[in-house]
Amino acid sequence: MTVFSDDAASSPALAEDDWESLHKQIGVRLREMRRACGATQRELAKASGVSVSTIRRFERGLLKPGSSQFVDVVLALRASPAYLIGGIDPPDEATLAQMRLNWTLGRVPPEQADTILRLIEGVLAEAHCHIMKRAELRRRAVASPG
Repeated sequence: MTVFSDDAASSPALAEDDWESLHKQIGVRLREMRRACGATQRELAKASGVSVSTIRRFERGLLKPGSSQFVDVVLALRASPAYLIGGIDPPDEATLAQMRLNWTLGRVPPEQADTILRLIEGVLAEAHCHIMKRAELRRRAVASPG
């Protein structure tokens, strides 16, 4: 099914109301993905290189998703085109968390990337140690029940 074409010969036979409904559904999913990433419309506009008004119009279902601007927005969010356009394979919590992490890390200035990376690695190492200590305590508690 071709969603992007304006060519009547290659477009599915949908009534105008159906196309409007489809565009609105895409807009709702786009807004959900943007919010899941923790991004504002202004931040997404800056990251994707499109105007804030274009982001708003996409989210309201007023623009067709076939433009290169829509592709730029999808790429900036690192969202699933299949989900945004067709509602196929909605992201689970882990995928949403990964999208938010990618979005957040994408905002780190290059000159601070090394510092942020070391901080993250330190936090992960500390968390791993904490988890291992708790597992050892549980193991000991089970091994000597009284």
